[in-house]
Amino acid sequence: MTDERLPLWNVHNHNRLNRKAGKGHNELYELLQLLIAEQGVMDTLIQQVLSGNVTVGDLR
Repeated sequence: MTDERLPLWNVHNHNRLNRKAGKGHNELYELLQLLIAEQGVMDTLIQQVLSGNVTVGDLR
């Protein structure tokens, strides 16, 4: 029977990469959520400006 266990350095590297990937995924998800929310705000503002239902004070 052959020894198919991973060397410990390999397991450590995989764990480290998985942790980094997990953090990056969360940061990317949060950035996407922020961009989607900002897009919604801009869409609303554009619609208000185009409809004439906005004042100068609303743009500040």
